[in-house]
Amino acid sequence: MRKCLKINLFLVACFLLSLSTNLEARRQTGNTSSEDEIEVYLSFRYRSVVNTVLISYYKNDTFYLPIAEIFNLLEINQSIDAAGDLILSGNYYVDQQPYTINLTRQTATMGEKTVRLTSDDFSIKEFDYYFTTEFFESFLGLQFVVDFNNLTVLLQTQNPPPIMERLERSQRRKRLRRTSLFREEYDLEFDRERKVLSGLMLDYNLSTSVLNTGNNIFTYSSSMGAEFLGGDVQGTAFGSYTQNNSVFNTQGFRWRYVMDNLYLTSLTVGQEASNGILSLPYTGIKLSNNPIEPRVLYDEYRISGVAEPNSEVEVFFNRNLFDYQTTDETGRYNFLVPLTYGASVYDLRIFKRSGGVEENSQRILIPFNFIPKGEVNYNFNAGQLDFPTLGNTENDYFAQGDVSAGVNDWLTVRAGAEYYSEFHQDNIPTLSTTLSARVLDQYLVSVDASNDAFLRSSVNVVYPNAASINASFTRFLADDGIFNAGGNEEFYRLNVFYPLSIGGFPLNLRFAGNRQTQRNSVLNNYRFELNTRVDKLNLRLSYADANNEEQFFASTIRSRLISTATYNFSRGGSRAPGFLKGVFIRGQFQYLTSLSQLESFDFLISRNIFTQGLLQLSFGRNLIGDFNTMGFNLVFDFNKTRSNTNIRSFGSNVNYTQSFRGSVGLDPINQHLLLTSRAQVGRSGTAVKLFVDNNNSGHFDEGDETINSNAVRIDRTGMVNNSHEGLTYFTQMLPYFRYNIEVNKGAIRNPLLVPKLEKFALITDPNQFKQIEIPFYMSGVIEGEVVKGFNKTENPLAGAKIFVKQVNGEFETTLRTFSDGSYYAYEIPPGEYEAYMDTAQLGILSAKSVPEKLSFEVQALPEGDFIEGLNFLVIPEDSVLDLTPDLNRPEPVIVAELIEDIKSDNEIQSLEQDLNNKVDQSLRFIIQAQVAFYARNLEDALHYVEQSLSLFETAQGYALKGSLQYLNGDKVAAQNSWDKAVKFDPDIYIPGISVLNQIIASEPQE
Repeated sequence: MRKCLKINLFLVACFLLSLSTNLEARRQTGNTSSEDEIEVYLSFRYRSVVNTVLISYYKNDTFYLPIAEIFNLLEINQSIDAAGDLILSGNYYVDQQPYTINLTRQTATMGEKTVRLTSDDFSIKEFDYYFTTEFFESFLGLQFVVDFNNLTVLLQTQNPPPIMERLERSQRRKRLRRTSLFREEYDLEFDRERKVLSGLMLDYNLSTSVLNTGNNIFTYSSSMGAEFLGGDVQGTAFGSYTQNNSVFNTQGFRWRYVMDNLYLTSLTVGQEASNGILSLPYTGIKLSNNPIEPRVLYDEYRISGVAEPNSEVEVFFNRNLFDYQTTDETGRYNFLVPLTYGASVYDLRIFKRSGGVEENSQRILIPFNFIPKGEVNYNFNAGQLDFPTLGNTENDYFAQGDVSAGVNDWLTVRAGAEYYSEFHQDNIPTLSTTLSARVLDQYLVSVDASNDAFLRSSVNVVYPNAASINASFTRFLADDGIFNAGGNEEFYRLNVFYPLSIGGFPLNLRFAGNRQTQRNSVLNNYRFELNTRVDKLNLRLSYADANNEEQFFASTIRSRLISTATYNFSRGGSRAPGFLKGVFIRGQFQYLTSLSQLESFDFLISRNIFTQGLLQLSFGRNLIGDFNTMGFNLVFDFNKTRSNTNIRSFGSNVNYTQSFRGSVGLDPINQHLLLTSRAQVGRSGTAVKLFVDNNNSGHFDEGDETINSNAVRIDRTGMVNNSHEGLTYFTQMLPYFRYNIEVNKGAIRNPLLVPKLEKFALITDPNQFKQIEIPFYMSGVIEGEVVKGFNKTENPLAGAKIFVKQVNGEFETTLRTFSDGSYYAYEIPPGEYEAYMDTAQLGILSAKSVPEKLSFEVQALPEGDFIEGLNFLVIPEDSVLDLTPDLNRPEPVIVAELIEDIKSDNEIQSLEQDLNNKVDQSLRFIIQAQVAFYARNLEDALHYVEQSLSLFETAQGYALKGSLQYLNGDKVAAQNSWDKAVKFDPDIYIPGISVLNQIIASEPQE
């Protein structure tokens, strides 16, 4: 009996497939009386925020829906008085009007509106009040549309319910978390793995140039990267070859060891660049505690002020809504916003209570050399320079160090010292210090001082309208030497940008100039620029000159007026001819103002071809030199390599160049070579394998099944993924970085498979593909029932809510009991769980559940786990359940003893166990058939049903098989299956032929 009950419970596929036709048949034949009602389970989804199953009732050609549960799902204010006059009341979300629905008096009131209810408008159940869809629409403005064929219910309403308002507020506050700034850190499952020798990345660039003069040249460069002794080693070899000469050199060969330590984060040995006043290449050692993963957040910034009381204030951070507040009775608002490196733009919008909008904006720059308050970073470099300094013939030995500290949130100080063996003959090193300050939030002021080099001061500001000023002054302390190779005395620099609009026409003005003074000379350079944009047309006009006069703006023969125009034809929606779509055009003219003569002009046209190619054609004419220039450039990105073909002519000289560049990555674990057109040396990659863990080992072994689905997402952009023989490769990842990874279960074809890890983090390994294996298991199935024990009688409790939550995980679901008190669920991931009943429903019944909570574990088994017997008994709240044996109970009869003896027989137990296994497996095939049917895969659904029937024959199974065969076009076989179903159960419902034909007609056509 128990197994038969379980079969009936789990043959929900048959019920779902035939229920809509059953209802339609009843409606057409008029076979529904006022007393006859059918319990119907409808899938209710609303704008991706509500996704559940509603228990409804179908009576008198009308659907009745649960009002309290719907209000709870849509977060509409409600209060239920079930003990008194059966009243539902609260404030309705539209204008918060008070409403009262009194079922005892059969009235419904909202504001000043009152309507009379009839007995046909509602139905009272144990856990909820059920109302017709007509009542929801006429009284509440909620239009529910029931789809018979798909057993779904849709909600249409002009006013979004409160759950949408709450969701929008939540999305506003969480919108910024989509960026890497506030990303959630998942649990670290794959930490850094140090190896003696691992990985191999190789970047290459091969180029050959053919000149019409006969001087041909071949150039090459190759970068190599790997892991050695737990650190990353890499470097570049490059050279060239001609008929008369060949050159070979290396650059950047070094070994680096990275540590997760506050005092030392990296140790580098080999070719590096110094961090002193001058950045010089050297061979030696470098120590640092700078963070390997660059800082993003510098500090927090407070925005506060006073506005009109009860005004709504929104603050935008970098054009994204970050937070909002409603001002209090004093009109005050107060926000604490993030302050990041680079530019932070804050826009404030104040929606006044009296009407109107007030907007404010500000922009704050934080240089990347700023250190957060209380933190200290240092660099130490020592070795031999790779090239001699100015005036020397030998490569200097040197040592350099610096320390930077964040004094407070607006001041960073830096102190350094450096010594060069040939330059510091007096053995006194050069000392330097830097003060970097943020004044009045938006002004950046910096002062540098060095005893042997210079004194420098600079100021930089960017205003909310994007206008900016950048100015600096440098006074050199030494007449020459390595810190003043040009022999300068002073150097001035100014850059000003200002955007404006004239009659709605945008204009941008820019001035850039510098003045360099030496002992006997002055050099001035300046440039004025005006640019604008009209739709897709960009226009730029600039004037530039350079002179050696004391007068800064003295015009010379080098003065030029340059005009540039660019236009980009859009790919779609453009009225241009097809051959012009996606074309980029640029034209430029240079005019010599001193000679009043056009110097030169050139044109360029560019267009993408074949989705992976770029073609550029150019032509220019130099009127002063009386020669032409022409160019042809064709770039093709073949994913595995990039080809660049270039032909250029300068007068009578013609140069042809062909180059190929790309990268080769070795994955020794999977024995794959990954070819890409992007550089991989100095970066990292990840090879992700998804598989069904058939032997429950946690690793991919022989006999495990590979899952060929691209179902993995990584939280940072800039990566390219490639699928190869069951592996998903991610490239262009930064080494030693922490990445969040998510498994998209929706991309897995078999919905019954669940991953062991769904959200986790990893730390990349340098110059190699980190191996990640994610095992999948068949999800578990749970089953139980709820019985109500009142007045010494036990009856099944329909519509009861059962909450199932994972103990140490995120999975949770809500189940409903059927009319016979049973409930079930599949796709339960492996793990430990707790199940308990809804306390609100128990409160309505003034009852409690025994037990209060059930604990169980779903094991990771290849065939999926099956947990049954998760039963609850609902009894009055004040009752005590007596679990002690009744001593006055008579002895069991002889028949019972015989039954017990039979049950204890080994052969009987073996047969029972075998039967149980067949039934369980049969149920699993039925569930898989249901999933396949919903995926529109009739062939797989039919296959699973046949496997189920081969284990355990049921009337429902043959009925489902017949319907699938009919839908598949095999009408004769369908009739045979239906005949077998009737033999097992003469009362079983067989869907009508007209209904099945209608389903076939509604299928989407290929």
